[in-house]
Amino acid sequence: MLWGEIEYAKAGEHHIAYREVVGDDGGDQEIVMVNAANFPMDSLPQDPIAHRLLEGLAGLGRLVVFDRRGIALSDPVTDWETPLWAQWAEDLAAVVTASGCERPTVFS
Repeated sequence: MLWGEIEYAKAGEHHIAYREVVGDDGGDQEIVMVNAANFPMDSLPQDPIAHRLLEGLAGLGRLVVFDRRGIALSDPVTDWETPLWAQWAEDLAAVVTASGCERPTVFS
């Protein structure tokens, strides 16, 4: 499994950290993983179960993982008027666009 460099997507005025993970099998799927928990993307490979999940998903093709707004390398939440789910949806859309995914499968 090969981890790409950390890049940043722009969601409004916020920077959303993401990176690509490519498996050894070279599949042709595009998968964007929305981490349902509040774990930073860089901590996922350290957990044996999460690591195995990442390997399996990356084996299908190109996997994109990201830190939602307010988590780890992404900008903090500053807008408390807009619901978090709406902000996180904006983050997801920004990452899909910035990563160049054309028809991603979104996994959470």
